[in-house]
Amino acid sequence: MSTGVTRIRFVEAIAEALRLEFGRDSQAIYLGTPQDDPFAEELGAVAGSDRVVEVQPGERTVIARAVGAALEGYHPVCRLSAAELPGRGLDQLVEAQGLQAVEGLRTPVTVLVDRPAADHGPPGDADAPERWLVPAAVPTVSPSSPAEAKGLVAAAVRAPTPVCVIVDERLAAGNDHVPEGGHLIRIGRAHSLRRGSALTVVGHGASVGPAFRLASELDLDIDLVDLRSIVPLDHSAVIESVKRTSRLVVFEPTFVPSPVGDAVVAAVVAAAFEYLDAPPLQIAMGSHSDTVLREALGELLGY
Repeated sequence: MSTGVTRIRFVEAIAEALRLEFGRDSQAIYLGTPQDDPFAEELGAVAGSDRVVEVQPGERTVIARAVGAALEGYHPVCRLSAAELPGRGLDQLVEAQGLQAVEGLRTPVTVLVDRPAADHGPPGDADAPERWLVPAAVPTVSPSSPAEAKGLVAAAVRAPTPVCVIVDERLAAGNDHVPEGGHLIRIGRAHSLRRGSALTVVGHGASVGPAFRLASELDLDIDLVDLRSIVPLDHSAVIESVKRTSRLVVFEPTFVPSPVGDAVVAAVVAAAFEYLDAPPLQIAMGSHSDTVLREALGELLGY
């Protein structure tokens, strides 16, 4: 249980979650290279070198090896770049889900997916992991802060199915208060960061912080929802918010609107169309932080 708070960086929060989960679960193992992966190096030092399975950087079979280890009763954690997802890596995650759903086999694989700090728009935005993970319906969480990272990584390691955790490099150096000790956030539940009645803003990952700072700076009457989990989506939290505000803006940490925003808008239109006073709006953050959101909210709210 949490006993207090401490201020640490986003990547430190992930490392702390892994250390605690490896201490709790003797079957947890990490697939990585200590010389190139700080998580592998740290876990080897804390949990023992036998808990770290060495793989080569960029090894195409890392997901397959993780799934194989899961079928043997281990709880593997591995890391790869978003660019490595398309193709074999994604196929193996989908197959692992099939083993879980169809044959009832446990496949508790946790994948830390590194999202590049700087995209350059299409086709560079193809590296955005949500573009691949959402259509494939692979359980995926997108933490927006160090505290969220710690709680969601712990939940991912404990999950009986494959779970991908998007590690956005734009958040890597950011620091904030994080609960000490065990900290767990339920996968599939969105979080209301700010209550308002004029407009619902939905975000995840790197788009949440700029939206929150903008709303606080301008004292906007908006309902701000952090999705936390993009697969599965907490449709009910978004729909309930839109029913109170009658307007929706999806603010995404991508260069162009993604399948996450598409799914949010589709759910709202299907379940709360009669509540909408204006068409839902999807905004991609790109490299402009809160600038595009500021302009859109200025038009919508008239400030």
